[in-house]
Amino acid sequence: MGDAVGKKFSEVCKGDVCSVGERFYSILKIKGFRRSIVVGRDITERIRLEKELEDRERRFKALAEFSPAGIIVHHQGEILFVNDALCRMLGYTKEEIMEKRVWDLIHPDYHELPRVMMQKRLEGEEPVYELRTLRKDGGERWVLVAGGTIDWSGKKYVMAFALDITEKMMMEQKLKEGEELFRNIFNSSSAGHYILVDERFRLVNPTFEQITGYSADELYGRRSLEIVAEEDREEVRRRAIGMLKGKVMEPYVYRIIRKDGEVRWVYEDVSSITYEGERAILGTVVDITELEEERRKLEELTSMLELINKTLRHDVLNALTSATAFLEIGIEDNNREYLSKALESVNKAVNIVRDMRAFENAVKSGEVKCMDIREVAAEVAKSFEGVSIYGRGEALAGEGLRSVIENMVNNAFIHSGTDRVEIRISESAEWCEMRIADFGIGIPDEIKERIFEEGFKCGKTAQTGLGLFIAKKIIERYGGEIWVEDNKPKGSVFVIRLRRC
Repeated sequence: MGDAVGKKFSEVCKGDVCSVGERFYSILKIKGFRRSIVVGRDITERIRLEKELEDRERRFKALAEFSPAGIIVHHQGEILFVNDALCRMLGYTKEEIMEKRVWDLIHPDYHELPRVMMQKRLEGEEPVYELRTLRKDGGERWVLVAGGTIDWSGKKYVMAFALDITEKMMMEQKLKEGEELFRNIFNSSSAGHYILVDERFRLVNPTFEQITGYSADELYGRRSLEIVAEEDREEVRRRAIGMLKGKVMEPYVYRIIRKDGEVRWVYEDVSSITYEGERAILGTVVDITELEEERRKLEELTSMLELINKTLRHDVLNALTSATAFLEIGIEDNNREYLSKALESVNKAVNIVRDMRAFENAVKSGEVKCMDIREVAAEVAKSFEGVSIYGRGEALAGEGLRSVIENMVNNAFIHSGTDRVEIRISESAEWCEMRIADFGIGIPDEIKERIFEEGFKCGKTAQTGLGLFIAKKIIERYGGEIWVEDNKPKGSVFVIRLRRC
């Protein structure tokens, strides 16, 4: 004990510990008759370790109280220490928490998870996991838990750090719900939707697959303009660029080419979005092909009504007025020439009305069916002499085709001066073609393109200038074409091309 001889026992020893210089001893004092015997051992190292441990615990507790994360130290559920942050997080005082076990702070659905993680910590692992906790007021908080094992008072304890991630979890839940809602709307919408990144398809919905005929896999990574009709690509590109520059773009209409080659009209609206961290375009597409066809039919009907109204007001009225005047003079003077002119005027009016009726029937019905072209031509030929028919074929047409053939044959006899007409029918892979040839004076090249214009007249026998115009409208209504060529060595050939059945 060093230099202790001569000192009072009470100066050196306090209780069962004696301190001499920088050393410490545990002692046992045995009183005798006139003397006391003291037995001791050097515990300086133990005292040093205890003080060091106390200092560490004091520093740990000080640091723990300043930590923004909740900290808890426990052993098999028994809580040894918690900091203020955890108390605030769960709404308890320290005293209230210390009286509880760890499981009381955890939602019942998550009791098994901490046990598994605790065992991993005791085995030396450092797992990180999300945990649902219970507050004193009955509320719930989500925490991110990490930690490990520590030696505390000679025992192994679990020390866990808890970060409150409730707001993050709520945001993630809302984001998840929003994404789920978007995906449900996106995939179940009756409109076609797509997302483009760098002008390439990144995502499409089932309706867009139906509209285009392509699967999502076939469209992924493909440039969007590849399925746009070539005539409309520039306009679609211009609008997409304008939208990306922040301009407010109105919805627009354009044509797409389906996988099977069919042309469809679509109505589209686009907006700028962020998709998977990249700038993207969200497009909404509605197939309006049927509506577009109805609109065109309505335009044709309107045009037809305007034409019929104009014709009835002008051409028919003029013809009937002339007929009336010729009849009055012819009857009064008994002049057969005027009576003949009156009859011509009446016939002219009748022909005009017949043309209008054919036009009206063709435009109003708009229905096509598979027709035997030879049979239709043969029925028309019964009304004329000198008409020969060769070949046969079937095509998609309507009742207006009969009027068109009749008009072609009638024009040939009246205007060309021919004494015979040949109708030749043939088929190719896609088309059925009918060539109506006369052997008359022919049609000059300079007016070949104009003879199908509304109201165009040429020659002494010309009447209203509506027959060929109406014929062209009817054939186009059936999805076909009509034009005129020279017949060799003389005359003209009117070619009617219709789609095969």
